[in-house]
Amino acid sequence: MKRLIISLGIFIAIVIAGVILMQTIGPWRHRSINDYSDTEIATSIKNRLSKDGSTINTENVSIQKKEPYLDTWLITKVQFDNEPAESESRLMVCVFNIKDRILQLIAYSGDGFSADSFPSDAPDALLEKANQP
Repeated sequence: MKRLIISLGIFIAIVIAGVILMQTIGPWRHRSINDYSDTEIATSIKNRLSKDGSTINTENVSIQKKEPYLDTWLITKVQFDNEPAESESRLMVCVFNIKDRILQLIAYSGDGFSADSFPSDAPDALLEKANQP
């Protein structure tokens, strides 16, 4: 019986040590591009458009498509449901980058991107990828 109690105590100590270790290491883990939810993407879009002074109605944003590019880029097609159907801004492509585990909206357009749309450290093929239908 004493042996069983000691074994159980060791098992519980190992489990507790494992939980503590995972709580410590967890925040250091690199967040995958696919870990970002539609809500986080929509919030990032709303914040950036608001900061830019855009008049686009961002109340209802639908993420139509998410396409990762390399390890740190995300290209999304979004629809602003409250914008008029004929509006150029109803359907847009948004390009995000991840820096320090934060999703950052780098560029957005309803009619295509140019080389000036992206920062100088962006991969050359990102422009072509973002302009694909």
